[in-house]
Amino acid sequence: MSYYDYCKTAYNNLADAWNMFMDTGQLQNGILRPDSYTSWIRCDHKKIHGPIVCLSDEEFARQQSSSRILINNYKPVMRRVDCILRHKEVLNYALILMDSTGLILDVVYSGSQDIPLGNRYHELLACSNAINISRQENKMVEVYGYDHIYPQASTWNTIGDRILNYDKSIAGAFGIVSETNNVSTLVPIVKIASQLVQSSLVFEQIAVNKIGLLLEEIPEAAIAVNQSGEIISANQGFSQLSDTPLKHLIGKNIRDYLLGEIDYRKLLACSDELSTINSITIKGQRKNNYTMVKKIFIDNFYHHSLITLSFKRNTPQKIGFIPSQANNSLHRFEDLIGETMPIKLVKTIAQKTARSFFNVLIEGESGTGKELLAQSIHMASRSQGPFVAINCGALTRELLQSELFGYEEGAFTGAIKGGKPGKFEQADGGSIFLDEIGEMPIEMQVSLLRCLQDKTVTRVGGSQPRKIDIRIIAATNRNLYEQVRNGTFREDLYYRLNVIEIKMPPLRERVADIPLLCSHILSELSQKLDLIDDVKISPAALDCLCQYHWPGNVRELQNVLERAVIYSDGNIIDCECLPLFIRENPPLSTDNNSSLKDFERTAIMETVLKHQGNISKSAAELGIARSTLYQKMKRLEIPLKTLRK
Repeated sequence: MSYYDYCKTAYNNLADAWNMFMDTGQLQNGILRPDSYTSWIRCDHKKIHGPIVCLSDEEFARQQSSSRILINNYKPVMRRVDCILRHKEVLNYALILMDSTGLILDVVYSGSQDIPLGNRYHELLACSNAINISRQENKMVEVYGYDHIYPQASTWNTIGDRILNYDKSIAGAFGIVSETNNVSTLVPIVKIASQLVQSSLVFEQIAVNKIGLLLEEIPEAAIAVNQSGEIISANQGFSQLSDTPLKHLIGKNIRDYLLGEIDYRKLLACSDELSTINSITIKGQRKNNYTMVKKIFIDNFYHHSLITLSFKRNTPQKIGFIPSQANNSLHRFEDLIGETMPIKLVKTIAQKTARSFFNVLIEGESGTGKELLAQSIHMASRSQGPFVAINCGALTRELLQSELFGYEEGAFTGAIKGGKPGKFEQADGGSIFLDEIGEMPIEMQVSLLRCLQDKTVTRVGGSQPRKIDIRIIAATNRNLYEQVRNGTFREDLYYRLNVIEIKMPPLRERVADIPLLCSHILSELSQKLDLIDDVKISPAALDCLCQYHWPGNVRELQNVLERAVIYSDGNIIDCECLPLFIRENPPLSTDNNSSLKDFERTAIMETVLKHQGNISKSAAELGIARSTLYQKMKRLEIPLKTLRK
């Protein structure tokens, strides 16, 4: 038998099997491909000659909106595939995108196929085709001619492959319908195209998921929109404010919800600038007791430019709290003294952090100025509210719980009449600084986690949760990540606190700042001691200070200078005024591994900052390969994103 006769016999057998299935619903075994066979079994042959269900325009628009991310990531790939097929002179084809239910979301024709948008080609309607089967079988599928069952499709050849979400569930399927006999050329195109769509889709889903998690950390009602005003994500607070379920907010335009005399061009501009809007109108209802309080522009967030907006309920000022008096002794960013690259980087990150709403974790050795930095962030963001600090390592578990969460009257022996608000309640509307968070007992971490998740506190001995609006700034001189691995710190709490991480450099990594720090500290000491002239330090004494390794960091430097002022004759500090352990300290050497690492880190940061984050130019100046520079930056924990302008 010739190959032609073999193919003709196979085709006739398939046509006979198709006719039998049409008439009786019975299926001959061994005729169909395995994928087609199982698909025919799933099909309802009684509906073969019935009409394909087409959604109404309104329902189809809703379905398209819910599949917005899939469609947006499919469109660019579809255009490239269409160009490739036209270049290959493939005739009479259609590119089809289906959702997870078999609904056709997008079609591009090159011929006479009639596949309307809004049709649902699933197997309950006997629509056995490669695109549908790929959804069912979770793999790439090819279907030819009478394998399709549907009468109008008996001349088609279809190739389909599924598209997965980031959680591995089926997002939809992409395929090509063609009447060409040279199907083998289309198989790799479908495979690559579906993988491209899937990669892009998963990337965006991760981005949307991350921004959603960040928004839920914001105590106020908040949304994230793109530069056209389309709502990308929102938190439960905005869902309640707008009286709209979260899933119905996504994909809508901010103009449909935020009404009134608003300059949308300025609101959606690529900046953090926000004019004060003292009252807002949402869905036609005026919210006089709400104010738009914050706008953050996030550039290149997973290839997206996002704008987050938050709305806060206006609350009367707490009795007894006067911001100008309560916060006038707190530090600001200008009090963070230093001009070296490590401290400049800290300032840059912290100033950006202050413009956001997120929790902050400050890591650094004792004496590096973690509380000073925490106060600076508060003063640049929530200065109208209180700043409350507590040392988590200085109190027992029982005392720490009552200090943090407060207690009701009669909660324990010695509880004062009327009860007492805890630090969280005292910090409402402002910031709370949790120093030495790594010392917190594991039992207390559960209560803190619940507070972070629910944004409420329940006093000891009470049952009524109290809503709070605070920003948490935590600090530690320990390696919290190691504690998580060792089981002494909860992993879920670690990630709740560590939304933004700032590492304070030790003084030995910024030796060049010691002269500036000495000048600043001595000036303040001179004012406190009411001296006519500021105390100065001799070059020899300054050289001794610069050679010392400073295990106690800036705090130790301040203590040494305070002692030196007492021992000084006149207004000059010389070497004899310094402690013996500093005068006899061996000079710091760049042969020391730690010093070499610090020197290398500083050199790389200065070079990359000089070239505004351009790795190619930075690597060329440093005389190393781009890949080597990336490896060094990863090893030395240098954040590239912060160095880019």
